[in-house]
Amino acid sequence: VTNVHTTPGRAPVVTTHDGRRFRYASPKISIGDTLVVEHATQKITDNMKMRIGKTAMVTGGANRGRIGTIVSLERHPGALDLAHMRDATGHDFVTRKSNIFVIGNNTDSIAITLPKNKGIKQSIIEEREQRLVNAEAKKQARAATAKKQRRH
Repeated sequence: VTNVHTTPGRAPVVTTHDGRRFRYASPKISIGDTLVVEHATQKITDNMKMRIGKTAMVTGGANRGRIGTIVSLERHPGALDLAHMRDATGHDFVTRKSNIFVIGNNTDSIAITLPKNKGIKQSIIEEREQRLVNAEAKKQARAATAKKQRRH
């Protein structure tokens, strides 16, 4: 949710990050919350608050794509608000509060499909080792299929 306001006719309106507007939404919805919307009817079925302990995905900045648990939220009036997060491996990182998107109440209740590394950032060395292991496995699989073809 990016904005909550009322129309001139006093109807409450909630605006989302993708430009959708929902009239007469729940008064409990506030800026930063995540709405679960039923696709067929375009009705709000659930509301996930941006609170400490919730699982969130980073959608912008240097940590884009990382998934972690919100450890703390810092308010800085007149400046950018910060969110301290911790990923599944225990690494802490900080990003702007506007760059995070709540995706579940905890790590077990995530309602979306996660990326290949489950939102965990690997170091350059770990990425290289993973690529080498994958290349070796591919090489062995290719050799095994070539050996089978020679037999027949």
